[in-house]
Amino acid sequence: MDTSHTPSGTQTYSKRRMPGPAREAFADHAVNCWLWDTQGNCWLDFVAGLGPVILGHRYPEVENAVRRQLGKGNCFSLPTLLEEQIAERLARLIPCTEQTRFLKNGADALEAAVRVARAVTGRDLVLRCGYHGMHDWCIESRGIPADVRQLTVPLPYHTLPNTTHPYAALVIEPVVASTGIFPQDGYLESLRAWCDKQGTLLVFDEAVTGFRMHLGGAQTYFGVTPDLACFSKAMANGYPISALCGKREYMQTLEQGVFVSTTFGGDPVGLAAAAATIDVLESEDVLTKIGAFGARLKAAYEDTARTLGLDTWLVGYPQRWLARWANPTQESAFNEAVATAHVLAPGYYNCMYAHCLQQEEVLGHLADAWTLGFQAARSI
Repeated sequence: MDTSHTPSGTQTYSKRRMPGPAREAFADHAVNCWLWDTQGNCWLDFVAGLGPVILGHRYPEVENAVRRQLGKGNCFSLPTLLEEQIAERLARLIPCTEQTRFLKNGADALEAAVRVARAVTGRDLVLRCGYHGMHDWCIESRGIPADVRQLTVPLPYHTLPNTTHPYAALVIEPVVASTGIFPQDGYLESLRAWCDKQGTLLVFDEAVTGFRMHLGGAQTYFGVTPDLACFSKAMANGYPISALCGKREYMQTLEQGVFVSTTFGGDPVGLAAAAATIDVLESEDVLTKIGAFGARLKAAYEDTARTLGLDTWLVGYPQRWLARWANPTQESAFNEAVATAHVLAPGYYNCMYAHCLQQEEVLGHLADAWTLGFQAARSI
């Protein structure tokens, strides 16, 4: 298909960075953990829309909630009660949360968090650790003024700030999504203590960990409470929504001159999907079940690799695994071969509840793809 009218052939770079035949494929429809492309090929999906699909594509309870909301309307001239209702639920689930502002993308929520932190502290400089989206404060790219870039300082993971410079915020992925690396014992606690001492707001980027690692986010899992946190992705099973959550004393700056306001921030369809998703996650104990499936997946992968004498392993947490290889050439060969078996898993595995509900079929299909992948890797 001619994509000359679309830069990079997509709106999201990662969707054109897939291995093998997935690189040129276009999605047509998806159900549960399966995706069909426009050529009629069926793919076993472990990308999960880059992470947002936690239950499964077109999960019935979520789809029904969306249809009910669409029957009422989806863009009103007044706020809806859904905004307060979901904010109250987040306050119950997430330790740092007393108030919430809803937006559409994780990057938007993080931009808002930095703005709040700068207003609260009266400082301009920000420390960042991890990937936090496309906005000027955190990305190195053409088109961003040099003066703006100088306001954000990268902090390598597992290091403490070696400075007493007055920073507005320290923004960090509690588990770095691109590597799957867990914080060393005491690391997040040390960052919390440093921020308290320096008067710096600690901001957790939970766009990936939120509603996937734990219902209360990584902050609940690790027992470290930030001042502000940002959620997105799995919060609404694929419907676009994000949330800036935080302590009331900081969030109330949004009533005191800090401008964070968007037309679609209170989108009732996204909020209805979030409500239904959280309902299922709670009532079905979904993350525990996905965790058990993920552990089974990890064991199968590592047992096979060990038997074949390949130096590869899985890192991360059971609901989201990343493959690591000692030999990058073998890694590339493995991923290309897996894609030819029509499995969407470009080096990482976002597990869905739908995988658990079809466990034997999924693992059988995956085992066949891994066999091809491991054979390709061994031939290198």
